[in-house]
Amino acid sequence: MQPPVSVELSGSIAGDVSATLETLDSRLIDADILSISCAKLIRVDFAAAGTLLNWVSSYHAQGRLVQFDGVHRLIAGFFNVIGISELARITVRTD
Repeated sequence: MQPPVSVELSGSIAGDVSATLETLDSRLIDADILSISCAKLIRVDFAAAGTLLNWVSSYHAQGRLVQFDGVHRLIAGFFNVIGISELARITVRTD
């Protein structure tokens, strides 16, 4: 198993996020553990979260671990409601 590959999501994620996810895909191409820092993530809208759920689901189906680190509590709650937390590990910010 390879070491985790880390990427970052920041700012506001809204609408069509396919370009953002393609960028993440290119950085995570051979990783078994995908570590996504969300410490600077402020907002995720419903459409973007749905696309993110599908993206996480595809990695989960491949047997790869996706983890979101430093997630704001409200965003973590939203991820829980839409089902991302069932497929990925969510770590909440401590500040």
